[in-house]
Amino acid sequence: MAVLAGAGCAPTPTTPSSPTATTTAFASRLSIGGADWKSFNQTTTSLVTARLAIVSPNGDAVVRIGFGTFDGTTCTSTMTVDTAANDDTPQLSTLMSPGRYCVMIWDIGNLTGVNDFAIFLVQQP
Repeated sequence: MAVLAGAGCAPTPTTPSSPTATTTAFASRLSIGGADWKSFNQTTTSLVTARLAIVSPNGDAVVRIGFGTFDGTTCTSTMTVDTAANDDTPQLSTLMSPGRYCVMIWDIGNLTGVNDFAIFLVQQP
């Protein structure tokens, strides 16, 4: 009788949850001829993407965005692309090993005034 009572209380198997991607928004202002960057830590070897989502008011202006290494004070570019804002597709994508990195943006002569911008950085698990 005890065996039957115990059989009804068996634990339900669970599926381990998968880690999810981390998305960080880097938003600020970019002046004519200016540049800006933000550092980030990469804790595992995985895919990292960046998507320039907003440049306003010069929405169609081509600017330069990039990834770089970060030594604690300086962001040194290692991969760049000239691009306009895009609603769907990352403009940069690369496999990064653990370390300190940065994402950056520059005006390459196309802005006509101070612009707000947003870059979405996605770090896969």
